[in-house]
Parts: sequence; C-alpha cells; structure tokens
Amino acid sequence: MESEGKPEIHSYEADLAVPTEKNIYDAVAKGLRKHPDKKILINGVTQESLTGQKILDLTTQLSNGLRKRGFQKGDTLCICLQNDLYYPVLLLAAFRNGGIATTANPGLTAAELKKQLSDSRPKFLFYSDVNATAMKELLEELDFIQESFLITKSDDGNQAFDALLQEGANESDAAPVEIGDDDIAFLPYSSGTTGLPKGVQLPHRSLIYAIAANKHASILDVTPEEVFLAFLPFFHMFGCAVLLTCLSEGCTLVLMPKFNFGQFLTIIQEFKVTILPIVPPIVVALVQQPIVRKFDLSSIKLIIVGAAPLSAALEMKLGEVVPHADIRQGYGMTESPLGTHCTPKGKNKPGSCGMVVPFYQSKVVDDCGNLLPAGEHGNICVRGPQIMSGYLGRPGETAAMVDEEGWLHTGDIGYYDEEGFYFIVDRAKELIKWKGFQVAPAELESLLLQHPEVLDVAVVGLPDERAGELPMAFVVKKPGHDDLSEEELRGYVEAHAADHKRLRGGVHFVDAIPKSESGKILRRILKKQLLDSLKG
Repeated sequence: MESEGKPEIHSYEADLAVPTEKNIYDAVAKGLRKHPDKKILINGVTQESLTGQKILDLTTQLSNGLRKRGFQKGDTLCICLQNDLYYPVLLLAAFRNGGIATTANPGLTAAELKKQLSDSRPKFLFYSDVNATAMKELLEELDFIQESFLITKSDDGNQAFDALLQEGANESDAAPVEIGDDDIAFLPYSSGTTGLPKGVQLPHRSLIYAIAANKHASILDVTPEEVFLAFLPFFHMFGCAVLLTCLSEGCTLVLMPKFNFGQFLTIIQEFKVTILPIVPPIVVALVQQPIVRKFDLSSIKLIIVGAAPLSAALEMKLGEVVPHADIRQGYGMTESPLGTHCTPKGKNKPGSCGMVVPFYQSKVVDDCGNLLPAGEHGNICVRGPQIMSGYLGRPGETAAMVDEEGWLHTGDIGYYDEEGFYFIVDRAKELIKWKGFQVAPAELESLLLQHPEVLDVAVVGLPDERAGELPMAFVVKKPGHDDLSEEELRGYVEAHAADHKRLRGGVHFVDAIPKSESGKILRRILKKQLLDSLKG
C-alpha cells in the first residue's frame, strides 16, 4: 500500500482525567467499596462467590499476615494458580504492601518453573493441586523462597494459608505504604518479540493508567451492572486486564478455573454474561461448533477479541452467530498493559485492531525510524505512561525494546488508514501464538538441541484456523542418527515443556537450517517453504 498523506503520530483526541491514585490497590479498592454486598467474583463451576467487602477483608487480612511474616515493600510473591477466587486477593495484598506480584502458568513443567522462579526470586509462593508435586520438589532446591502455601479444595489442605489469614485478622492494620512513580507492582512473564521468557516490570503507574483507559466511555464504557466471563487465565495479561477492570468498576466477574467449551456456553446462558473477552480460537469454535445453536447467547452486548489478530472474514461470521453483540478488536502486549489499540464504540471496522486508546501515542516507522504515512507498512511503535519500566535484569533487551524517547517497538508490522485505524499485517518476527499463549521459538530450540540426536533446529509457527499457529520444528539430524523420528521428538517436547508448547505442527527433517552471515536463523525462508508446501 502507498499513500501521499502526511506521516502522523496518533494520540487520543479527547480531554482525559488524569488518575490521582499512586497505588494500584487504591484504584481497585475504590470500586469494591462502592459495592460491599454485591457478589463481585463468582466461580461459574462451583457457584462459590465473594462480595466486594469480603474481597477487601481478605486482602487486608492477607497483607497484614504477610507483613507480620516479613513481606516488605519491594519483596516479591508468586501466584501459580488456575483462575481462583483467591487470585485477586493475592494480587491486591501484594500491591497493598508495596510488594511485587509475579504470576506463573501452573501448566509449566518443573524445569520451566525453576527457570522463572530463579529469575523472579519470590519470597512467598502460592500454588495449587495442579502442580503440587512439581512445587514440592522445587522448594527443596530454591532456598530464596521463605514460605509456600498450597491453596486447595480439600477440607484440610489450606491449613497453612488459613493460618496466615488468621494471623492477619489478629494484627492491627499498618499505615499505608508510600508508593513512588517507578515502584514496581506487577511482574508477568513475556517472551517479548523474540527470545526466552523474561519478567516485565510494570510499575503501579502502568496499571493505574491502563485501567483508567480501559474504563473510558469510548473503550469499554462499563457499568457495575455488567457481567464479564473470565476464562482467560489471570496469569496472562489479557486475563489480568479483565480482572482488574471488573474489580475497579464493581462489575460481576464469573470465572472458569479451566476452559471447557460446553461449560463456557452454559455459563454465558446461566449468568447472562454481557461482556465477553475472547481470543480468535474461541471465535472459530463459536462459528463452527453446532452445539452453539443450543444455547441462548442473547445477553451478550459486547465481544472483545484480543491476544492475536482476527481476520475480517472471521469477524463477519461471528457477527452472524451473535448479531445483537458489538464486536471489537484490541491490540497490545504484556509490555504495554491492557491494550494500546481498541475498536472505538460505534466505529467497527472489520480486520482492524482499532485506534489508539487513552494516554497512549502510536506511530508506524520504517527500518530507519522514519515516520510513515497512512497506508504504508512499517513497524508499529507505542508510547505512554502504561509502558513497562523494563525487563527484569535485562538492560540490553530493554534498550532494544524501548528507545531513548520512550517508544516501545512492538516488532509487529502494520499500517493505519486515513481515519487512524490500525491494521496488523504480520506478527512479531519470531513469537508464535497458540490459542493466545506465547511460544518462544528460542525456548523450544534450546530444548530440542539438548536431544542427543539433534544437530540443529529452527521452530516456526504453522498457520492454523482454529489455534492461530501451531509450533513446528525444522530439524537437522546428527550424522549416524537416521532413525530419529518425528514421534520421538514430539514425545521429547511433550515430556519437557508445557502443553501449549507442544509440536502440534509436527517435525520436518531438513539437511540444513538457513541462516544469515551473522548466524541468525532466516525464519522467513522456512516459513515460505512451509507455505509453499501447503499450497502444493
């Protein structure tokens, strides 16, 4: 695409009230205090619930209990749970104490958890039955973890956690912790555009501004009467965005610990869900699964699609399934929390990820950093108070991601039209997204190179209508190991990596991996070979 228009930097064109809170806890608690008796959190499977006041009470107890046991400002606690009623209590307790909450996918293997925990070095750890065995093994090795707590559904399994809450209930409340502009609140993990997972340092400011932007009338226009469905994992930035936004406004949030499509449809019907945040693979299921017609989805007013691009064709098909719903797309990264672009209310444009949201600026540049006009493809960059402070312990990678002027280089290729709507043309150069989950090729390549019969390897994403992309490996066998099979390598990855990292796209054996003079894998060549073979 070419255009003779003037290059632009886009910003939100409206008067905006600047948030005054310093601690993200205060921004969230304000909404809960307005609805003390309302059921804010509901487990859609078990029907258990927490009111606004109960969430505040539990948070106070937990923060006091943690402080008594030595949790201070700047300390880190790790939450490794499926979606649970206690999840926001753990987050808010850390924030309230001026501590840092880091989250981990409970589906990670012991080796993957060890890497992440060794990087974030939490003082306190909260986990569940899902990974209890792996955690018990790790706790013997990781001596920086001062205390760990199992959160379980069994009658006597929560003794340590219950004791912590009781200690907090018996403590007098301490004075509020003073929070500075750069104090870190949240440490989710992301692969960025390339490389291995790394801790994304998000200060209180990032989350406070992000929530304020999300709640603006042109974005979500939420009211306390809304009912959200949260099946997206809270350890994922998209899922956490939904959680914090709902709590801060006093909306009802119905959560699912684990996704099941039948339960998903049942919960929408039973709880009359009004706002549905989803990812493209769920859109595919809604469009293609016959069972959908058996359920009443008429309560849905708004569908927000994020985590990966949604094609215009699929968006239009979804509109046929839920013709009464407003369908909007969002775009963002863990490094730019809660989204940088979103379809404005009443201005849907199929295929577009929307316009820049409040407090952000956005631009498209060429490889030399020059501003590009409407219609020209280039690198999407964003800037605003929501942007991360940096990657934990990785100043070089931080500098490569965020330039001296504060612009975050997303690594995604796209363009904007004359109205300022943005379109994503190509994903970040290397990152694979399977059903909204990040899969870093470098991580799988490192794992596969440890196999005694693998000489070289490159991992790319195989396009898939249902999942977005499937991790696929191009493998060079070591001499004398011609019997190495695809089944062997897929099983090897399955045994050593989380479920979303499995080689669902398969294994293709090659004589050599194409590389540049500097040794960088030329993934575009491999992807072209892959696409050409699919066409053939």
